[in-house]
Amino acid sequence: MSSNRIQILPDLVINQIAAGEVIERPGSIVKELVENSLDAEASHLQVELQDGGTKYIRVTDNGMGMPPQDAKLCFERHATSKLQTLADLFRIQTLGFRGEAIPSIAAVSHMKLTTQASQASMGICLEVEGGKFVRMASMARASGTEIEVSQLFYNVPARKKFLKTMSTELGSCLEAVVSLALSHPKVTFSVKHQDREILFYPKVSSVEERILSVFNEEEGHFIKVDRADGTWRIFGMVSLAHVMNHHAKDCLYYVNQRPIRDRTVQHAVLSAYQNLMPAKCYPKVVLFLEHTGEEVDVNVHPSKREVRFKDVRWIHRFLEHTIREALESSSEKLQPFYSVPVAMIHEPMQAGSEKKEVIPRDYSGTSQREVLRDERLSLFEKKVFPSNAELFEEAHKPGRNFSYLGQLKNSYLVCSDDKDLIVIDQHAAHERILFEKIKKSYETKIGRTQALLLPIQIDVSPNRAQVYEEAISILKEIGFELETFGPQTLILKGISELFKNKASSAWLRSILEELRELPTSLHSLQRLDKVLATVACHAARTAHEKLTHEEAIALVQSVSVLETAYHCPHGRPFSHRMPISEIEKKFHRA
Repeated sequence: MSSNRIQILPDLVINQIAAGEVIERPGSIVKELVENSLDAEASHLQVELQDGGTKYIRVTDNGMGMPPQDAKLCFERHATSKLQTLADLFRIQTLGFRGEAIPSIAAVSHMKLTTQASQASMGICLEVEGGKFVRMASMARASGTEIEVSQLFYNVPARKKFLKTMSTELGSCLEAVVSLALSHPKVTFSVKHQDREILFYPKVSSVEERILSVFNEEEGHFIKVDRADGTWRIFGMVSLAHVMNHHAKDCLYYVNQRPIRDRTVQHAVLSAYQNLMPAKCYPKVVLFLEHTGEEVDVNVHPSKREVRFKDVRWIHRFLEHTIREALESSSEKLQPFYSVPVAMIHEPMQAGSEKKEVIPRDYSGTSQREVLRDERLSLFEKKVFPSNAELFEEAHKPGRNFSYLGQLKNSYLVCSDDKDLIVIDQHAAHERILFEKIKKSYETKIGRTQALLLPIQIDVSPNRAQVYEEAISILKEIGFELETFGPQTLILKGISELFKNKASSAWLRSILEELRELPTSLHSLQRLDKVLATVACHAARTAHEKLTHEEAIALVQSVSVLETAYHCPHGRPFSHRMPISEIEKKFHRA
């Protein structure tokens, strides 16, 4: 047995390990290749994909190209034209610099590179399989570079098992292209999938034009931001507070045109919007930080998506104050989203008395009810909750005899029965009720779909439309009649009877976003329950929303006759009991 247990790894193994850090999925390859094309000063880029990039990727550009000797050298690890000394690392103005992308991709795929330098009479074609050259030939082509990647992870089958569905991988590729298109408005981007063009961004004169094109939004929904302070400059666009998502995917940040993920930047942006939008909502933001000094380190992660700021607190203040001042200077009047004190317990309404409902106003002066009607489902209508006559009938059915006492913090319903004090979480309870109704409708096939009198049009960005395809097929199973209409439009023609008067484009968009993230490992019944739970969750009334006395009574009565466990479809309990005997003990009456 050899005494030498420590050995130097072979180059092939080293490259495959590096590929594991840099190349996670097809989207990683698209990102690295497009970044190289942009660094090569390309003005036109075309990305072609098969099966979401899992089968085939081709990136073609009209950049400066490479001479033959450079083309051969770029397959070596840490071979780069963008960095020569350590000091250069803190003044990087390019997207790439580590010299790892090409050898990492070549180590786990079949790769073909064709390139010709500007003003050269002849180019070169190189083919590499698993990191080894298999063919090299001279050839003429237009100035620029074309790289083809196929058989991804053919020699690392364990990595291939972690790839998601075609729709998910396509979404990752499109997100990579869109992210770079936003920071390079003077470059034309085109993406084809299965030989069909699915995304096209012609060159425009400004970042603002590209942002509006990508988000498919009106200019009036955004505010321009531009401020310089010392060696730092921040510019871009931020949405008005009423333009919001239930996810942070449209919060995009850049440092010297490099897409980044940074908690400090994200926290600063959300701090600027504090109290201007509901909890767990996010604005649409595209911000560019430019720095001419050496106060940012880009060499933090192999994928180059993370950076380290020298003065984190200063960056946070700079961002937060800049955005907040932009929002305050806009023509839209800013007020806290909830501008009335949170009510504690409302006294029960006496018979024959009149009670005015207080509807909180949002920052724009529009009532919350109006905002909710536009942005997501309003909550309590005849198809979801029974009428007064039905309530009377329900109250006399076998079940728990609940008495409604009042609402606590606009989130919890306080009730009692003969033995206990009960507190009900209104969102979780309503979610369970809707879930049961949708599931029953699905199982019985009764009243599953009703045509809408006026179809609802949902405008989406081109990169979103493609990845929604799988989510749309899932929704069709539970009664949604949803069709694609062109590259940027979906049409909702019919919907479950439970929601026929409640659907809105924003509500449907939020459901589609969540459904496309469902794990592919779920079997059909689990997947169905997840879909039903998602629809119910997005339809249910949220915490901090005031209910009228009648709405609260209806919810309590619906809870009292539930035959299922007292938890929402996601597993969170929605009721808590406190025995009257325990309360009596607190007052020494036991």
